[in-house]
Amino acid sequence: MRKPGLLTTAGLVVTLAALVFATWSGLQVRRMNTRLRSAKASADSAWSWMSALRDSLVRGGTVPPGPLYAPGLDSVWYTMLARSSSSLERFWYEQARKASAASNTMLSEEDILSLRRNGLHDPAEDLRRDLVAHPELIPYRSTEGGFQFFPEMAILLPNSWVCAYFEDGMVSGHLLLHYRVMPGGKILWKRLDDGRRPGS
Repeated sequence: MRKPGLLTTAGLVVTLAALVFATWSGLQVRRMNTRLRSAKASADSAWSWMSALRDSLVRGGTVPPGPLYAPGLDSVWYTMLARSSSSLERFWYEQARKASAASNTMLSEEDILSLRRNGLHDPAEDLRRDLVAHPELIPYRSTEGGFQFFPEMAILLPNSWVCAYFEDGMVSGHLLLHYRVMPGGKILWKRLDDGRRPGS
């Protein structure tokens, strides 16, 4: 026969142990959920801060302060700031260079289409880049080590003409050049007129 007290005590101990384990594991789960929520809040805050930093740099506004409560993010803040400002500086320099070059062209749409048919992908840029590779077109002897063309100051004129600025640091001038684009994109240059600035 069974002894009722012994079975009840063992059952009570097992039940009590199960209850303690369930309570302990429930507390662990709650702690883990709290830590996960805190980590997610920190990550969301850092992400929104980095987005605000990127947006403020693109718009040219002020840089938002870094998140102070998140350990280690201050170094991320400075790294992001340095990289973003460096890439932003390169972007705006390139935009300014393109705007300057675009303002110095008088090529018509017909001229551009004809140059593209002959193999120039970006006619204005390709002409300027090729011009720089031909300093032998400059008919003067340099006193400072060599003349060079400044492509951003070359004015692309209709009828395949270019007014090109050159200098060597001491002496400067302009050349009137004619170019012909052969099929395949090869550019042939011919000097039509040259002139240095008076007193230079």
